[in-house]
Amino acid sequence: SPSLIPTPTPSPSPQQTSPQTSGSTISLINNKGTFYLIHNGQRQGITNPGMLTSYGFSFSDAKAATQNDLNVPEGPLLTPSDGSLVKSKQDQTVYLISGQKRYGFTSANVFTSLGFKFNSVLVVTDPEMQSLPKASNLDKPQAAHLPGLDINRNGTVYWVGPDNQLHPYPSTAVYNSWHVQNDFSRIVPANSSDNSLPVGGMVGERVRG
Repeated sequence: SPSLIPTPTPSPSPQQTSPQTSGSTISLINNKGTFYLIHNGQRQGITNPGMLTSYGFSFSDAKAATQNDLNVPEGPLLTPSDGSLVKSKQDQTVYLISGQKRYGFTSANVFTSLGFKFNSVLVVTDPEMQSLPKASNLDKPQAAHLPGLDINRNGTVYWVGPDNQLHPYPSTAVYNSWHVQNDFSRIVPANSSDNSLPVGGMVGERVRG
């Protein structure tokens, strides 16, 4: 697996929102067999394990719901997290989710050239797909990877931030706080366009409630 010890970086700059600094937490709860992910002030239902995995959880991570958990307002069903690859039965186009928008791949060549694998594609329902606005197509095999993705550049894993900077994970523990334990399957190789992106501050640890 790739190294998670970053190369030296400049002083911290805008980076992935860390609940450690924002004061928010993310938690998975089980309310008598119904599972919810609580984050961003909402309690969101989950339609399948793959959707949950995209947020770094599995059903076995759930804790029993408390009354405080159930007092959190119920929001819409959980949508795929940024960095997810999705398609629906009604629309066989594969999309990459970034900024909670869906970017469609124009060909299998573009998809594989950017380092993605078809076994990572999540099948979602059409309503879940349609709830995410459609953005531009992905048609350049050597384009820089979009925000929300994890890339491996020279053995160090970086998260591509919305500021189009590369933010290194300082440790495996921090990486695991954002992902299923020791799951490096969604990391893609950096390309020449990624190598031109500046390096920003380190990713902060996510707090799980």
